Amino acid sequence: MSNHVSWMLELDVNDGREDEMKNLMEEMATATKANEPNTLCYEWHFSPDGKHCHL
Repeated sequence: MSNHVSWMLELDVNDGREDEMKNLMEEMATATKANEPNTLCYEWHFSPDGKHCHL
């Protein structure tokens, strides 16, 4: 049994809020690095049109 936890989210981004979502993702990644030192991987990607985020 693994002691690792993983999860994946597919998020839709509301029109006009793409920059806000990108800022939120940066904030979340920074907080994770600072407060969860045993995190093995933290990745997020936006679709080319910025309407979807995979976390």
